[in-house]
Amino acid sequence: MDHSLQELRTLLERIELIIAQHINYVDRLKKSIRVGKAFPHKECTECAFGKLFYSEIWPNKDQYPLEIASLLETIERLHCDFHQKAFEIESVATQEEKLKILKEVEEYSMSLLNPLLSLKAVLKKVIE
Repeated sequence: MDHSLQELRTLLERIELIIAQHINYVDRLKKSIRVGKAFPHKECTECAFGKLFYSEIWPNKDQYPLEIASLLETIERLHCDFHQKAFEIESVATQEEKLKILKEVEEYSMSLLNPLLSLKAVLKKVIE
């Protein structure tokens, strides 16, 4: 049931990649609002983060130690919540309204980054 150190190292690499993908997504969203362009919103399973998470990490969630599995469950929920909030930007007309929702999206983003960073720390601790 326990994963080998190599599997945990691979998970750590995937989490680091997911963090970078998420930050990139948020940056692209902010830029699109600043320049007034439509943003190609994606469902939580369709973005780069989601594709990697749902294909390589989520299917194995129950095989990881409880602390890691619990963080993965939190990350999954917050990631989908983030996308739902980001979609709301398209439902408003004015730039002012878009910026207000963007501020909320950034808060959701931080809520998602916290358990991602916690998971990264837990994995580093287990591996070392």
